[in-house]
Amino acid sequence: MAKNRRQEDALALAIARGNTLEAAAREAGVSSRTVHRRMGDPEFRRLVEEARGKMFDEAAGMLAQACRGAVETLTELQKAESESIRCMAARVILEQATRYRELTDIASRLEALERLYDEKLPPSPPAN
Repeated sequence: MAKNRRQEDALALAIARGNTLEAAAREAGVSSRTVHRRMGDPEFRRLVEEARGKMFDEAAGMLAQACRGAVETLTELQKAESESIRCMAARVILEQATRYRELTDIASRLEALERLYDEKLPPSPPAN
């Protein structure tokens, strides 16, 4: 049973990483037929999506960490001797700050519209 669970976890991870089903089968040590059968199981597909979600969360954390260094680099470049380097750094900072502001504004407005929509919905009928 433990071997099957390890194989299932390995298969889910291999698929979540973007391998073809055949490559995932080889990596997990199972047949292609097993992979296709498992992909028909909603619980297994949930396991694949959960593994993929964890990978994206890790990648997002790495990106957030890298962003701090990128901002520090741009901030430092604003002190460069070269006027063109200073100008480029300032332009990038302003463009990204503006884009961030626009996106957060849109997100806030969308949330307000969703709340308004939810408030206007009629109550759900009682379950029988």
